[in-house]
Amino acid sequence: MKGRLKRYTTATRATPLFKMKLETTQLEIARRFCKWTGVRMDKEQAKEFSFTQPRRNCKDHCPEPHQHESSKMPTIGRWSQSGVGAIIVLDNLMPYFVGDVQAKREWMQQALSFVPPLDPKRRGYAAVARTINRLHLLGWRIPEELLPVD
Repeated sequence: MKGRLKRYTTATRATPLFKMKLETTQLEIARRFCKWTGVRMDKEQAKEFSFTQPRRNCKDHCPEPHQHESSKMPTIGRWSQSGVGAIIVLDNLMPYFVGDVQAKREWMQQALSFVPPLDPKRRGYAAVARTINRLHLLGWRIPEELLPVD
């Protein structure tokens, strides 16, 4: 299982995009995250591949210094959340993290600093409001910084 937190900047966005991603061969884990957050799982089907690798010291007993190997890559399930959804999920999962928790807190504070106050007149408001509402209805706690301003 591999998880990542990333910050993307593009020429078309006014603010950075934050993304949280999980890749695993244990599809049930990806399915649960998808169910908990109301998103679809991306799946990469199992596939066979072969490759040629150079071997050392096989000139003495082989006509060519290489070996053929083939392997099967298992099916991979992917779950991801971006933008406000990633911030909400990360905020809720923060108490369960181990390791460099301080770095994740700093990532969280940086992400929140780029989220403008929710204003119905702003571009993208409808998508942000839908994400917040979807996660709230699924039982996720919404950070105060993301609640609409009266």
